[in-house]
Amino acid sequence: MQTVPLVVGVTVAYGVYCYVSSLLHNIAEAKRSGFNYVVVPVDPLAIPWQLTHRLWMRIIMRFPESWWEEWLEYGPSQAQQNDPKRKVDTADIRARPSLVIPDMPYRTGFERFRRHGEAFLVVSPRTVILHVANAEVIRHVATHREQFPKWTASYDILRQFGENVLTSEGQVWRTHRKVTSASFNERNAALVFREAILQTQGMIRTWTGPTGVRREPLRTVERDTMRLALNIIGYVGFGLRMLWPGQTLPAGSDPRLVKYASLEAPAGHKMSFVDTMSSVMDNILLLLLTPKWLLRALPLERARASADAYEDYVKYMDELMEDRMEEARRGERAGEGMDLMGQLVRTAYEAQAQAQA
Repeated sequence: MQTVPLVVGVTVAYGVYCYVSSLLHNIAEAKRSGFNYVVVPVDPLAIPWQLTHRLWMRIIMRFPESWWEEWLEYGPSQAQQNDPKRKVDTADIRARPSLVIPDMPYRTGFERFRRHGEAFLVVSPRTVILHVANAEVIRHVATHREQFPKWTASYDILRQFGENVLTSEGQVWRTHRKVTSASFNERNAALVFREAILQTQGMIRTWTGPTGVRREPLRTVERDTMRLALNIIGYVGFGLRMLWPGQTLPAGSDPRLVKYASLEAPAGHKMSFVDTMSSVMDNILLLLLTPKWLLRALPLERARASADAYEDYVKYMDELMEDRMEEARRGERAGEGMDLMGQLVRTAYEAQAQAQA
């Protein structure tokens, strides 16, 4: 029985040692840099902290103010502002944007830079983050990307969807950039703008109905605007024309594309393509942070629906890939639209054909 407390004690001691040694190492690195720096106890970019920081800040503010006043600001809650005589406790304290909030620069503006300088470091045991509010420095960093490579580890969670321009760097990034850049031009920008107009008109027609007049309150704005964005993404990413309720594709449309535009689930799928994408986006954090087997095991309808949507999403992507590969083998090209997937497949197929020639 004494073994368990011993193991726990050793584990805790080792964790404390790693925490302190990492923090001291990063502080030393910050001192050598010559920048002003502020030490914080947690990495603002850590996902567990981002999800639970409001809870932890309430606990942290129980400690003496001198321990946290440098990196955690606070102010009265709305209730206390409305009633200055109200006795204030931690339940009334509203944490203002601080150095441990991921979007600090967007929420505080220049306030922190005025205090610490136009460039300063936020030092935690895990990371050293440089915040900059100087146009010349930002321009230098942006134009010398080889000297300032992207920290791709922060995008690891997105790699379950495959490598892309966002998650890669170096030669891999250049390859993705070269392949995708061809689709971003003035002609395609005009096509996307036209598609955005058509999709917006389709959304408005679903609101107003055949008479063009709506008298009852509209309660689906949030859902419909997300669908608007997804319909445009379907056109940009896959060359697909997505439909709104009441719309139909022109006669003679490619049967393969009809499957993806349909508002009903095709054979072999539980959801339509647009509903699948919508569900994946609605539950993106749940899907990124929770293993798929656990989602199916949880007694929650939303968890199981998220797992079904992800499974359908993967099926649709595989089928789209097969369709684009078949088009590449036959030398076919989409008539118009960006179709980033088709562009990627054609480039890869042409490179493979040249290598075999």
